[in-house]
Amino acid sequence: AQVQGRLSLAQSNVVIAETNLLDAYTNYQAVVGHLPENLMEPDSPDALMPANLEDAIDKATEGHPILKSALADLDARQAQYEVAKAPYYPILDLELDQRWDEEVDTADRKRDYLIGMARVRYNLFNGFKDKARKAETLELISEAREIKNNTERQVVESMRLSWMAYQSVLDRIEFLRKHIEATAETAKAYSKQFDIGKRTLLDVLDTEAEAINAKIDMVEAETTGLLAQYRVLITAFLVPAIAI
Repeated sequence: AQVQGRLSLAQSNVVIAETNLLDAYTNYQAVVGHLPENLMEPDSPDALMPANLEDAIDKATEGHPILKSALADLDARQAQYEVAKAPYYPILDLELDQRWDEEVDTADRKRDYLIGMARVRYNLFNGFKDKARKAETLELISEAREIKNNTERQVVESMRLSWMAYQSVLDRIEFLRKHIEATAETAKAYSKQFDIGKRTLLDVLDTEAEAINAKIDMVEAETTGLLAQYRVLITAFLVPAIAI
């Protein structure tokens, strides 16, 4: 009865696995537009990975497109502020005028002269318009700076979370590898002990099931690790709005 119960549970797990596989096909079609064909395991991007968290954060803050846009907007608003200060400065105009006259009432019937002039204008009062524009540009600079700082904080936070997830998977894979080795040795030992009557068949089946589950956990961890690597690379080099 116990063996029959284990068999029924195993068959139930097979049904669940097949359902999950159909769900994965459906999700793939929803994203890509067609069912998967000739899928291959992607190459590991180990060569592209940053050396450490600090390097990853540097790459993310240097090349992030949204952060670059925020920095460009801040520069533009600072330039607007400089323009808003222009009315407070005097305006200097240099004017030159050369004139030639002929057939005039002079001894030689000609006249020519050159006039040079420097004109300085200074706006003493403009109805507080210039002052209001200057205050407005200061507010725009503060707004742009806050957007830039907030964007940078989000980029750093996203990179930290992605990097920690990646490191966590690496550590987990190492322990899972040891688990696989241990369960494989245990399964061999239980099988030998079963041959001499020291272990029951259920004991052997339990260890075999544990060994299989350990391999399943390893495959899932490796896939999660690969996904974590791509999350780090996307955060560092691409747009973070891409959902993974």
